[in-house]
Amino acid sequence: MGDIKGFENGKYKIKMELIVDENIQIRDLALEAIRQSVHKDMTKLLTQKNYFFRCNVYPHNILRNNRIFSGGSKGERVQTGMKKSFGSPEGRAATVKKGRPVFTLYFNGDSNISKVRGFLKKVTPKLAARAKVIVYRLKWLLKKINL
Repeated sequence: MGDIKGFENGKYKIKMELIVDENIQIRDLALEAIRQSVHKDMTKLLTQKNYFFRCNVYPHNILRNNRIFSGGSKGERVQTGMKKSFGSPEGRAATVKKGRPVFTLYFNGDSNISKVRGFLKKVTPKLAARAKVIVYRLKWLLKKINL
């Protein structure tokens, strides 16, 4: 999200990553909630043309649930035990390994580092895992290759 062409041209000098410290599965709803929150805060701080925001994971895994009823005779009409126990789809999740960045943010301005770090720290409870924010200063080397 944000200024894609500016990112491709090397316009931004600061890179911030939200990295998980555990192997986890993140539901697509949590990823979308984090994306909306950070995008709203960044648009208020900087305009949409002054940053680039990327989600590095995609929820490929389909979560399934084999419903099991307990008590009385209610379960006998519905469940088949472990026969045909594939389950019905319940949602999607992204599998993320320890140390992998979930979101990456590019922007300019040293005065904005603490505010943007606060935005990313604010959304870490939605990940349901320990996470850290790492800041990089970029030095872009733009070279034209003539073929």
